[in-house]
Amino acid sequence: MTAYSTNVHNKYKAPHGDSRIDPRRLESLERENMVLRGEVRKHMNIAQRAYDQKSKIVQILFDNKESIPEGLYVELMNSLV
Repeated sequence: MTAYSTNVHNKYKAPHGDSRIDPRRLESLERENMVLRGEVRKHMNIAQRAYDQKSKIVQILFDNKESIPEGLYVELMNSLV
């Protein structure tokens, strides 16, 4: 059985030349991976909602183009790009 270092700077690091991962470190990495995947999903949902909102705003501006002054319309549309 391999003895893993408990040195604070090399926590759970295997001895030099041993490519195995300490099971405690592996569990920690798996938990961290799960948390990060959740964060990615959350940010993807936020980005999708922002895109949907932006699309709605563009559609409203386009539908009301005749009642919006030309310069303001162009400025608003450019700001949404």
